[in-house]
Amino acid sequence: MKSTPRILSGLICLALTLLGSPAWADGIVFAKAVPTTTPDQRAMLQFSDGIERLVIETSFVGSGSNFAWVVPLPSTPKVEAVSTNFFAYLNLAYQPKLIRETEGWGVLFLLASYPIATGIWAWRRKGFSGMLLWLGLNGLLFFCLCVIIPNFVVAGVVASAPASSVSVEVRDRQQVGIYDTATLAGTNGAGLVTWLNANGFTTPPAALPIIASYAAQGWVFVAATIHRHDQTDKGTQPHPLAFTFKTEKPVYPLRLTSVENPGCKIELFVFGPGRVAIPDFHVQYCGKPTAVEVSTDESSEGWRMQMDLFGGLYPGDYKIGNEELRRWVFPAAVTTKLAGTLTPQDMQVDAWPVWVPFEPTYPVVYSRLAANLRACDWACRIAIPGLLTLQILSPRLRRKTMIQGCLAVMLLGVVGGWICYAATESTKVVYGGGPFQAQHNFDVLEACLECEISNWTNGAAITDEKLLAILNKDFHLTYGVQNPFTGQPLRCEPTAGNIMLQPSTNGVDVIWYDFHAIPHQLGAFRSK
Repeated sequence: MKSTPRILSGLICLALTLLGSPAWADGIVFAKAVPTTTPDQRAMLQFSDGIERLVIETSFVGSGSNFAWVVPLPSTPKVEAVSTNFFAYLNLAYQPKLIRETEGWGVLFLLASYPIATGIWAWRRKGFSGMLLWLGLNGLLFFCLCVIIPNFVVAGVVASAPASSVSVEVRDRQQVGIYDTATLAGTNGAGLVTWLNANGFTTPPAALPIIASYAAQGWVFVAATIHRHDQTDKGTQPHPLAFTFKTEKPVYPLRLTSVENPGCKIELFVFGPGRVAIPDFHVQYCGKPTAVEVSTDESSEGWRMQMDLFGGLYPGDYKIGNEELRRWVFPAAVTTKLAGTLTPQDMQVDAWPVWVPFEPTYPVVYSRLAANLRACDWACRIAIPGLLTLQILSPRLRRKTMIQGCLAVMLLGVVGGWICYAATESTKVVYGGGPFQAQHNFDVLEACLECEISNWTNGAAITDEKLLAILNKDFHLTYGVQNPFTGQPLRCEPTAGNIMLQPSTNGVDVIWYDFHAIPHQLGAFRSK
């Protein structure tokens, strides 16, 4: 019975290791981390040769039908509309590395603890001859592991207002998308505030000093209004606005955002010559973007076989393929994604990006399962060395002391694993299978479409609803045609894996969007 504590120690050690060992993956997995929160404001800033391009997406919350916002800028801008999917495309290109399984350090601890524990046993039982037998058996085991282990590699994949002078100059007025915009200039805040109040922009008194400060520096103001038909308390998130203007230094205006705002979550992409640092913002990603070359061969066999269309991105593999993104973000040597939750005090000054030496930052996010397994691994790292130490000292320890030591080490391991889990960033994961599964789903979609086009006899115009209905009824599909990447039902929208109808001279083309949101013609319904 004296050996019972040692046997108990070994069994606990083995159980902990197996608990922390990984679930082996079978290749590269496409998976998308689902954001747990949405920022109040999202922006993209690109700067080169004294020209800044600033894209801002904001949201309106509250009852009423008319909403307005004001953006102060250093010089008169060109105002343009961008698509509602602009930032969705950006976030798709800047996915973090997703760890679906743990690294498997528990297995390494088992490999290390096994020869140590057996060596102690052999020396105590049979002395030098036992050690020779131990060396032979462990040498054979080591050789086998060197051959077998390389075949089992853990695969992890991959967020406003007005101004004041006796005279206000309206430099430009136009409709941009769903917005009515006016570009204003003035030397005194009072006149600007009067103009804004007279034109539907209710200006809080606290905004006057800020507007006066901007006006004194020669800044201009772009005032934008939107009319909402649905007069509810629901939030409204219209398409972003883009501003192109001259400036000596890149800037992201913040001071008007602080007015009557308890706080603001902001997500900011900066494209420029180097890595960016901004006070009160932390860097999430930093890397060097590359433009995806679109194949000129639009035939099924020409581009369908490019696995880039069906596979996910690796950390730092920031590929920009969407035409709208390429227009706004290049030229740029480095991209930095920053995020911050700012208080009104933080927004008392504008954000002036500062270029710093390049240092890549590739974030890692764990799935719920991987976070649990990682915590178990850390528990093993703490508990196994302690249990081995107790085994070595067992001849000198009483049975009661041995059991108390095992319990103490186990408790320490549990506490360490809990701390590790609390410190691990994890997220819910929408799993869409691997690239081969994505290609298979696409093949089903393509076959359904070709079949329907060949049998098309209805002279009526094809619509989104009609297209989805006829695709989902083909081939007696149980779950209907799916998005190749997410496994969700197919939708008619210009996002990765979905389709859109596009009128052409001879009918209607069906456009499919690959992983990089690059459009490809999938087929066409020709006019009669």
